[in-house]
Amino acid sequence: MKKESFILLSLLTLTLFSCNKKETEKKEMPPMSYKVVELQKANTTLTAEYPVTLEGITDIEIRAKVDGYIEKIYVDEGQEVKKGQPLFKLETQTATQDAAAAKARVDAAQVE
Repeated sequence: MKKESFILLSLLTLTLFSCNKKETEKKEMPPMSYKVVELQKANTTLTAEYPVTLEGITDIEIRAKVDGYIEKIYVDEGQEVKKGQPLFKLETQTATQDAAAAKARVDAAQVE
């Protein structure tokens, strides 16, 4: 019994001393100092460039029925157009020459 009471007393003493907080070990560090800069008010314009491709909600592909070069464009991009409204003026000299050559070949074929 003496041995058990000695063990119990030792455990109790150990528990009391282990719970003792030493405040000298935990010293708080003072806050660090930082450089501070005063900001000045100023008006600025920020510009940024981004690559982009814009497309309309409905894009319509236009294909030529005849060969030729465009001389004049009658409408601007994005402008509404009506049925039958001319969009471009084509260079007709080449088409006229091609038509005359085709007529000559037809005439030559009829002669033969």
